[in-house]
Amino acid sequence: MAKGSHATIVLCKTCSTSWDTEGRVCGRAEIPPSGEGLAELTITLRDAGVESLRESIGMVYCAEDELSKRCAKIMGSSCNAKVKALSSYSELDVGLWEGVLKSDLNERFPRVYTTWVDDPGIVAPPDGESLSTVQGRILEQLGRSIRKSKSAHPTFALVLRPFAFAVLSCWIENRPLSEIWDILDEGSKIRVFSLDRAPAGLEQVGSPKIA
Repeated sequence: MAKGSHATIVLCKTCSTSWDTEGRVCGRAEIPPSGEGLAELTITLRDAGVESLRESIGMVYCAEDELSKRCAKIMGSSCNAKVKALSSYSELDVGLWEGVLKSDLNERFPRVYTTWVDDPGIVAPPDGESLSTVQGRILEQLGRSIRKSKSAHPTFALVLRPFAFAVLSCWIENRPLSEIWDILDEGSKIRVFSLDRAPAGLEQVGSPKIA
């Protein structure tokens, strides 16, 4: 049987942590979810309007950190799907900025931090990685995940931490990486979209093939 031309992706952002509340830069740190964050995620999944897709979701993908896996398991339980953790879906590595208050960074390194806020795609935190790098590896893995599916029209969930969620959302909506802050402030935790499952649909960052 020939494979279908599109795949449906349910993109979900992991729940909040205490560091989010405190205004700290959080990359890959193993921070436990807050009780409020877990409750909010459960409500979001219930009210997000994706009920019609839950029975067709064949797999829930996430990164390998415990926060991502815990949130992915909540998603998996809601749609009776298996969870698969892959390192390519990891959060942005913020290097030496991990856990530092954003206000402190702005005070100590105003030039670099301001550039990171204004044009985050070209700046990498010390000993960290750029958002462009994150976007590239997530898109590459997303393409592999789609192409490996044996379903004619695959549907799967992708649970990502905030920066990873935002950079993929930018690509989906053909928005510049400078708008990740707007996406993070929007509060939306669920996005449902369709992508061309052919390799060309995910080869070039910034040129989405959306059905």
